Amino acid sequence: MEFKKNGYSLFLYKKNIESDEIFMKKGWFLVSQPDILTNYDEIVRLSKIWENVKFKNCEYHSSIMKKLESIEKNLLVYEN
Repeated sequence: MEFKKNGYSLFLYKKNIESDEIFMKKGWFLVSQPDILTNYDEIVRLSKIWENVKFKNCEYHSSIMKKLESIEKNLLVYEN
């Protein structure tokens, strides 16, 4: 599926075990990051942690949680 924002396109493939809701929200999380092109690997890593925090109620070290809080502000919310 293609996610677009600010002239950037990001193509993602849904995992069979991933719900549609989580897939869509993670896609918007990724494409909403302004440095996705220059810091792709780090943002993908953080998106997996973000997914665990948001949907599985996991907790991480405070420095990681602060980083997530900071980049989550860029999130373009997808609404059905």
